[in-house]
Amino acid sequence: KANGMIRGVTPIPGRARCYMVVSSSNSLESHAVDLNDLQGNGSCSCGSFIFFHEDRARSRRDVNDTSQCRHVKLAFRYEKEQHIGHAAR
Repeated sequence: KANGMIRGVTPIPGRARCYMVVSSSNSLESHAVDLNDLQGNGSCSCGSFIFFHEDRARSRRDVNDTSQCRHVKLAFRYEKEQHIGHAAR
């Protein structure tokens, strides 16, 4: 976290609820996260999501740890903190 923001999460201009999230294993790489996708469970372009989480995310109506990779979790945290920050103003 830096200055009340979650480090490594950047909104994609013109695309609501879409973010670029920096990889934890390679800081030069970012993954596209779309929190609108898969009935609101979110999707990510990383290999972890594609190979381990996507099937679970497709089959679940609720967001949970088994349907989310690290990047999706960070994007949801970013949104939550943004919402709390705006509500406090």
